[in-house]
Amino acid sequence: MHTDQLAYFLHAAETGSINAVAQKFFITQQAVNAQLKKLEAELEVPLFNRSTKGVSLTPQGHLFIPYAQNILKEHDEALCELQRFGQTEATLMGTLSIFSASILSDLFLPTVISRFIKLHPRTSVKIIDVNSGELLSYLLNDYCELALFSANKNYIMTVLTKAKANIKLLPLLDDTLVLCTRPDHPLMRYKELNSAILTEYADKNYFKFSLYQVLPIAVPELTYAEAISTSSNVDLHKKLIVEDVALAYMSKLAYQYKFQNEGFACIPMLDSFSVCHCLLYRDDLQDSNNELLRCFLDFAQKQFQRRFFNYQYISND
Repeated sequence: MHTDQLAYFLHAAETGSINAVAQKFFITQQAVNAQLKKLEAELEVPLFNRSTKGVSLTPQGHLFIPYAQNILKEHDEALCELQRFGQTEATLMGTLSIFSASILSDLFLPTVISRFIKLHPRTSVKIIDVNSGELLSYLLNDYCELALFSANKNYIMTVLTKAKANIKLLPLLDDTLVLCTRPDHPLMRYKELNSAILTEYADKNYFKFSLYQVLPIAVPELTYAEAISTSSNVDLHKKLIVEDVALAYMSKLAYQYKFQNEGFACIPMLDSFSVCHCLLYRDDLQDSNNELLRCFLDFAQKQFQRRFFNYQYISND
């Protein structure tokens, strides 16, 4: 299978004409037909119905289209990455610090950093774990240049609007908020929850809340003034849940990777906000570290897309 065959296939599928493919790629119709037949022979399926009026896709042809598109996209990205690597390999150096208050710090960053440093051995990247409030303070006061953050997107945008203009947002994934609890908890009779049900339950049962990597200020629907914990300490939140002291709020991603495998249960919050996992960075072209920062941002985004592309299709069932 060659990339030119895939390009011919996609253009023929779009136009329904072998002649159009021949004109676009400056080759003969016979050459186009020969390459398409080689592709069909390799795949062992017919991709086109052929007639005097042109070509039309078979069911197998329709099925093959997204795969052909992805292969060509990956091919183009690979060429681009190789070209850019050749341009930056000799010059890219320095140290990058990433301040993090996100579940992605454990799931995502170590692998990405390891791969990045293998490509650019004269660089170093370190992770500094902090809580959400500290992270924003460090970022807004120019104490850090790159931050991995998880919070309500509207809240993030409000903070950035009040901040310096050179702080930019690179969104990675939109997540949802869930309530995590013991599987035998009375609230598990509900398949879904809203803030009214939860507030009523908390008032009647004198229940408190625990927030795992969630900013209280980002959740106006519920009262968190008496929240037991708003930390990123996963063991503490598990202890509070097991001892039936608190209900814990967290992103769905955090639940699936930190709590689900140990037998905890979760209930979706219908009227709650979505959680934006993102990279926040200072956009300063005059900074000597800007080239390293830009290169890492682009690399990290591509790595993230490959790893978490199908996350939104994972269910709780």
